[in-house]
Amino acid sequence: MYDAHLATIDPALLFANTPYSRPYTHIACGGATVITDDHFARLCNPFDDVVERTTCATCGQSDKIDQFKWADTLENIADYRARIRALIPPDAVPKRALRNLLIIGISTAVGALIGIAINPIFDDPEHRPIGQMLGAMIAFFGSAGVVLVLVRKERLDFRRFK
Repeated sequence: MYDAHLATIDPALLFANTPYSRPYTHIACGGATVITDDHFARLCNPFDDVVERTTCATCGQSDKIDQFKWADTLENIADYRARIRALIPPDAVPKRALRNLLIIGISTAVGALIGIAINPIFDDPEHRPIGQMLGAMIAFFGSAGVVLVLVRKERLDFRRFK
């Protein structure tokens, strides 16, 4: 889904390879910070609404992201995120939450139904719900694993954008 959309974006807007770190400058003190790992990926992701602030490694001050700019392009990070968000059409951002809930909910219900089918194995009426619970639990954890794989496969790495 994302690969097809990424092919339509002007190559000048993308790094040739995904960078794993990038320096930014704190406007207030002029100090540089090199951001890496998950912090870097989240700061670049314009759809991550949790990221509102970052910290300067030079002065130690935590500030809103509009108080920082990329050291290589001099673009304000808040402006960068708005620009990248505008590049991505709404249909390219999957609405996964409902789909994921449906996968897990339906799988758990099917697991419970399978559990009902195997209930006759348990002769003691007091222990019959064990089949239902066991089937539901196996289906729940199995479907949660499937959802995790889907989410990782669909993820666009916004660190590629300049």
